[in-house]
Amino acid sequence: YELALRLRAENAGCEAVLAAATADLRAEDRVVRASDGTAAGTFEEQVGAALHQAHADRARKNGRVSVVICDSMSDAALREAWTRASRGKLPVIFVEGLGAEETPAKRRKGEPDENALPAIPVDAQDVVALYRVAHESIARAGSGPTRMLCVSWPRELGATDDAVEHLEHWLEARGLPAQQWRREIETELDNKTTEQHPTESACA
Repeated sequence: YELALRLRAENAGCEAVLAAATADLRAEDRVVRASDGTAAGTFEEQVGAALHQAHADRARKNGRVSVVICDSMSDAALREAWTRASRGKLPVIFVEGLGAEETPAKRRKGEPDENALPAIPVDAQDVVALYRVAHESIARAGSGPTRMLCVSWPRELGATDDAVEHLEHWLEARGLPAQQWRREIETELDNKTTEQHPTESACA
């Protein structure tokens, strides 16, 4: 919940998916996201580098995990990456569908899975479900890659579409002070902003 709020404050986008997928990662684990194409290389180049590292990690049995986060696995380069990871049983987790435009209903109607790749469908708005799948995927990463397919699950009438708000309600239903945590985190973030831009704050 805290990580999701911090990511939202940073305008990271898809903060629920990102928080759930990365909460259990260690500092030495690797995350490659489609929007991260920088001087370090294009997204495809970074994925290639991540797979190369995953080969070394598997050989060394160091427990390191690589996470590839993308909108879709329809790209040929990503399909090839999945094939390489599967053949080598590499510790890679593919998190797909940040737009979450697909729904389980499409699967039930008999439409073929995109690229016919095996996947674990999970509700993109349910942070707890996302976290559970990510946690289990990280734990079993040494056995080969996992593909988490984020989908849009049907909502109950009146239910929120905001994943962070949904998590907040889930926490409160279990007697946890989510609102208090939110206020504390927001205060901390506001104080950091003031420290970084003292002149702007004084003028305001």
